[in-house]
Amino acid sequence: MNFISLGRAQVHQQRLLAAQRSFENAGIEEARAEAEILLAAALGVEWKELLAGEAPECTPEQEEVFLTWLKRRLEGEPVAYLEGWKGFYGLEYQVNSSVLIPRADSECLIDAILEFLDPSSCNWIADLGTGSGCLLLSTLFNRPNLKGLAVDLSSGAIQVARQNASHLGLSNRTFFVRGSWLDGIADNSLKAILCNPPYVVPGEYVDPSTEDFEPPMALFTPHGNPYFEYRLVLSRAKTSLKAGGRLFLEVGDKRAQDVAQLGQESGFKLIRIVKDLGGVERLIELERP
Repeated sequence: MNFISLGRAQVHQQRLLAAQRSFENAGIEEARAEAEILLAAALGVEWKELLAGEAPECTPEQEEVFLTWLKRRLEGEPVAYLEGWKGFYGLEYQVNSSVLIPRADSECLIDAILEFLDPSSCNWIADLGTGSGCLLLSTLFNRPNLKGLAVDLSSGAIQVARQNASHLGLSNRTFFVRGSWLDGIADNSLKAILCNPPYVVPGEYVDPSTEDFEPPMALFTPHGNPYFEYRLVLSRAKTSLKAGGRLFLEVGDKRAQDVAQLGQESGFKLIRIVKDLGGVERLIELERP
């Protein structure tokens, strides 16, 4: 297509229409929105600037980036990894293939922990398997006196979480631990723990782009042992939490009752089970007596 005779905004619209059609033919949902996100990112402008027709002309280098991203998206790579950012709880988080993409389903954990923690609280909390850091950092951002431990076994994830802490101005209240769950964390030291452990059973259906591109270590349970990680966290959280401290566990669909029972068998008091925006029982809130 010859874009030379068209105005700048018209050229962008033609690019978007061509990308949208390619995405639709590939069965990609929200094809138009994804095309707009990628073009705005390639141009280095805000999405609203592109929609308002205020985006600059596309340089040859930006055109090449956009076309490369289109190809990768058509191959299944999530748009968040291409853009490099994902919104969560009103904040923007850097993401790459070292971390899970933050999802709105997890925002109920933030609502719950903020309800539990007093605004003036000066306690320590921890986020186990922190990934991008979205759970911990969203909590710290809304509770300015808290300090937090971001724990992850992946060095790549720790690097991403560090970048996000710096981006949000939270580096002075966020401390990073590369390790497995609560290993090395002092007894009776934490007011609350957040954890989104792997809960997808191998062979269970997940979106192909998730299975092919997001880190398997953060997604899948061991074969034949779907609650292995939950048992580890529960056994160690009981000593790391202060009396009256709480554990906030994300769970997969149809697993809430089993995890709640495991928590009670481990000596915790069940506070509640919370549904996400889609109506799935997503959060188990437990208290150490």
